[in-house]
Amino acid sequence: MEALGKVCDVTIQPNLHKNYKKRKEIKSQTQNLGEEDEEEEFNLVESKVISHHKSSYGKKIGQPNIQPIVNMKPQVPYNANTYSKSTNTSNQSNQYSFASIHSQPHRSAKDLVTLGNEWEPVFELSKQKFDKVTYTPAKPILLSEAGIVGEYNTLYDKITNNTIPILKALDNITFPSPSNIFEIQMKKIKEDNPGIRVFMSDSVAAMLMTFQLAVNPWEITLNINQNKLYFYIDEEKLYLSYGVHESGNKNPIENTSEKSLNSFKNLADESANVYNFFSQMALKSDSDLKLKKESPHGSNKNLKRGYLYWKWNLDSSLEICIRSTVDSYLKNENNEAEYISLNVVNEYGPSETKIWRENMFKNRSSILSTVVSHETLHLAKWILRAEMAGINSMRLGFAVRKSVKENTKHELLAVSKYAREEISKLLNMNYNNSWGILRVMIKSLLDLGDGTYKLVKDNYKTMIRVYKQIKQVTSEFN
Repeated sequence: MEALGKVCDVTIQPNLHKNYKKRKEIKSQTQNLGEEDEEEEFNLVESKVISHHKSSYGKKIGQPNIQPIVNMKPQVPYNANTYSKSTNTSNQSNQYSFASIHSQPHRSAKDLVTLGNEWEPVFELSKQKFDKVTYTPAKPILLSEAGIVGEYNTLYDKITNNTIPILKALDNITFPSPSNIFEIQMKKIKEDNPGIRVFMSDSVAAMLMTFQLAVNPWEITLNINQNKLYFYIDEEKLYLSYGVHESGNKNPIENTSEKSLNSFKNLADESANVYNFFSQMALKSDSDLKLKKESPHGSNKNLKRGYLYWKWNLDSSLEICIRSTVDSYLKNENNEAEYISLNVVNEYGPSETKIWRENMFKNRSSILSTVVSHETLHLAKWILRAEMAGINSMRLGFAVRKSVKENTKHELLAVSKYAREEISKLLNMNYNNSWGILRVMIKSLLDLGDGTYKLVKDNYKTMIRVYKQIKQVTSEFN
């Protein structure tokens, strides 16, 4: 596959998806992407077990600087506690935007993030605090690995119009919260590594790293106990991290009706389900790779998902543990298993679904350019999670509803393979900036003292507000 090159720059093209000339340029530059090998039809065939596995680090990659973003019309600030309008506009001139959605009329999304009277404000983390921060972390140390990793079935790379598989719910598999760190392997690491102060999953780390790209609000819980920091997302707020079309002009955030098939929450849950179904259905059945430890979700025997526990040094005295997720693996030319990440984007609109069906095999570059515009945040988080796990190879699936009026069955129209760095260049990613953001954010929270806190990302604003729960709550690690 030819190198992607820089086909779009989200930092300086806020109206990319509306710019016809730029879209033509993207289509031209991506015309060779996603080409399928049609020598073999889609047919589920199994192969032998691979005994070795590895995760790669150390490649030197280009890291273009993210420049200050185009200055957009300032939005009215919101109070994260009540989401009532505030009259404080002193910092409006410094508000920036990564994508055109920020320049649209402000919408409240009142029901998404609300905190009661038991929470008191502590301080704010504004965009300006993270401008131009940079940090290059040393190679991480693998502390532990757990779970079962299935081998990817490469025949999913060869889907044709006549062999489109259906993604649907799987029997006897439950999917754990991707942010839950109160599990047996993490507790063991805490006991064996007293120098580690911070614990989180890769999904939470990626959310913090990309908060400047986020349009919608989100909420992360921080529990501090005995000078240890534990980051996670409450189960009922997980859907806030799954929103679809967040970076595009069709963000469904204001549709909060529980009865609507296309409400923000229902679409977010649908997106999570499509990923979970794809990540299990695309695996072979008889070539599983068992990691050294049992799955931290011990009762879920049928789930094939691996976990890598890395120790990162963000300072001479700041060690953090990040649990990375491994979706699958493939054997290389040396018959060793290399991890790959599986991700999928899904479309639900009738007209968009029709376009995908008509163009997936003859003009996939056009679809890819739309995905880049509408799903910038998701792509950035997937890239960062792969980077944290040391994964270089990715699969991106394209799914649509089998019926636009039903959201439990989806057709997987195609799967394209990319190197992580190809998508990284597509988004103009800067890994050092992302790690700098995480480092500064964690160091800002180290001295808060024991207690339970909420990190609330403001709606349509690049700002995080920190709240403390007045009533103390004991950590689940105790």
